Amino acid sequence: MKRGLDYVIIGFSPDQIARYFYETAREDTLKDGLPRPYELKKELSEVELGCYLEEATAIEKLPRVLYSYHVIDHDENEIFERIEAKRLINKGKGNSVLTNCHVVKVALMYDLYKYGGIIYALQYAELVRQKADIFERKRTRKELIIVLLSFARNL
Repeated sequence: MKRGLDYVIIGFSPDQIARYFYETAREDTLKDGLPRPYELKKELSEVELGCYLEEATAIEKLPRVLYSYHVIDHDENEIFERIEAKRLINKGKGNSVLTNCHVVKVALMYDLYKYGGIIYALQYAELVRQKADIFERKRTRKELIIVLLSFARNL
């Protein structure tokens, strides 16, 4: 909003978002941008509060939040190659469900300790079920178990 952007385009793959298909409703963008629980406002500094939206924010001023990969065909391998060429991730480390982002590992550890499980497992299971061929499902299941085990080793 500070930069007057009309659109925010997020690169989630179709399996990553169950809540929205192509676009987040502006009302939800506003609601998600407010500090929660409401009592949290008392604990935040002015600088921290500046990172949140205000209840009086005009909905029409919010940018549209779009998930383009939900509706536009894309080649994941081409995307990985381009990202690797720019040295944003190490060569060979690109994966549609695993990145080299340390924040993901922290979030997984938090989920494991708070909820007793790895929430990403639901997305992995969905990826397996999307495969039409039983052999593809078995191969994908094996790959994703390896991913989950690598997370577990890092926790």
